[in-house]
Amino acid sequence: MLPPSSFQRSLLCVLICVASQAWPNRSASADGPSLLRMFQPRGRVAADATSAYKLTEVEGPWMILAYTFVGEGSQGRAQKLVLEIRENLNLPAFVHEQDFDFSGDVKLGAAIKQTSYQESVARQMRYRNEIRYQAHAVLVGEYDRVDHPQIESDLARVKSASSVVLGDEK
Repeated sequence: MLPPSSFQRSLLCVLICVASQAWPNRSASADGPSLLRMFQPRGRVAADATSAYKLTEVEGPWMILAYTFVGEGSQGRAQKLVLEIRENLNLPAFVHEQDFDFSGDVKLGAAIKQTSYQESVARQMRYRNEIRYQAHAVLVGEYDRVDHPQIESDLARVKSASSVVLGDEK
């Protein structure tokens, strides 16, 4: 029997990878992002009103920033926009929550050169306007690289889409 050629070995590796991804009874442990996900045909994106669709480390790493909501009711409005994008545009969308705290003191450690020696001086500053708030960003897509071929068309779809949430005067 002849040893397998490099083509046959490569084909065997690809088949093993595909079979391991398609096997229905995989382990119950949490799987990381699948590299083969980008080769699978895109089906219908889930849009369940009871799901939070919070951004995790699995999504991305490149995404489109669709909108940012700030202030009271921002989380609910962001969630509604995520559902609209998922239902109407069939694109994966997620909510990212960020807390901003501009109150209290800020310590800046700066190395300042003195006359004959160097001394590290810590400066203490205050914000001019002390404010705290939460912002909720709506991020769209799950792109593996910045030059992904689908980004431009998805960006055009997001920009031209009409939204009930964004049209609301409240």
